[in-house]
Amino acid sequence: MVVVSHIIPLYLLYKNVKYDNSLIWMGPGNLGIMGVMLFFFISGIVISNSLFKKLQAGNYGFGSYFIDRFSRIYSGLVPCLIIILALDILIRAINAPLFYLLSPRFGTSSISIDIFLANLLMLQMMPPFHIPRPPFAELLWTLNIEWWLYMAFGWLIVFYKPKNMLKVKAMLGFLLFSLYPIYLAATNYRGTLVPVWFFGVLITAMMTRGIYAEQIRKYFKYLFPIAIILIAIRMSIDLHIGIIYYEYVLELLAGCAILLAVINFNGKEEIFRGARLKGFIKTMASYSYTLYLLHVAMIAALLALDDIYGLSCPLPAFIAISLVLTNVVAYIVAYFTEMRYRRLAKWIKDKAEKARLRLLAPARPSV
Repeated sequence: MVVVSHIIPLYLLYKNVKYDNSLIWMGPGNLGIMGVMLFFFISGIVISNSLFKKLQAGNYGFGSYFIDRFSRIYSGLVPCLIIILALDILIRAINAPLFYLLSPRFGTSSISIDIFLANLLMLQMMPPFHIPRPPFAELLWTLNIEWWLYMAFGWLIVFYKPKNMLKVKAMLGFLLFSLYPIYLAATNYRGTLVPVWFFGVLITAMMTRGIYAEQIRKYFKYLFPIAIILIAIRMSIDLHIGIIYYEYVLELLAGCAILLAVINFNGKEEIFRGARLKGFIKTMASYSYTLYLLHVAMIAALLALDDIYGLSCPLPAFIAISLVLTNVVAYIVAYFTEMRYRRLAKWIKDKAEKARLRLLAPARPSV
């Protein structure tokens, strides 16, 4: 969804085609908006469910949670930032006019190590510096929100008891991790993803405790079509008055529809029965993060090559070629990076445990 939503605007900008921006965003662009919203919603469910289960199993604290989240995100982020930097340098070297035409729309036109380091540390767009994203890495803004949400939520859950939250360590940690999500939710239109993420957390709590689940299943056949109709009406209104990017109403309506579907199918027969279909979905999920980070830079590189060699590739063919190549490259990169995040987490935990034991070991008496 997100990949398709970027291919068409990039292609039209490259061809210098005048188009109705609202129509683009209501069409393929809206796929990207809904895709990001859906990701944050599912992320809230998955992360909270995983954390609750591990805490119940015991011997799991914030340190382990931090390592798990760090390994999952940075196993893909670091190699992808290196590849994006290489593609940025390549595109600017072989086709500077196209680089300076497209890069400001999808990041910045400055190839600076400082910008890449700030994005690596999840400090992009944070006040008071407001550091931009690298060229063709505009999508890193979602990663920034995601990271600080993970940290704030994990810290809050680990220290959820009132007597713990009153401790200075707990209060300072929560303030450190939560300030940016709170700032976004209060001041920035993209901050609408913060309540959407916690909406997923709420669903995890409902599903775990069974609150209202049976009642919702009972009325699913009536409520679900109503939610879909409301979404269609809201999107039709946006088409005429101009879409409000990541606006609350559309996202919460879509979230309600997903909520109804999730609760309705929970505990019933499997939605995806075929082994091949399950395998396909699992494979797509295994490299989707890498694909998300790399696809804009790869599409820009394809456009640069198309321009240099005068191929004049038509839009339908370019969409097909872009989808195939971005997926193939992302899978290869992810195979050696993202897909091995569990190994990275285990390695870090082993090293941390050995370091802890060395610190606790009594000093040997000198001879």
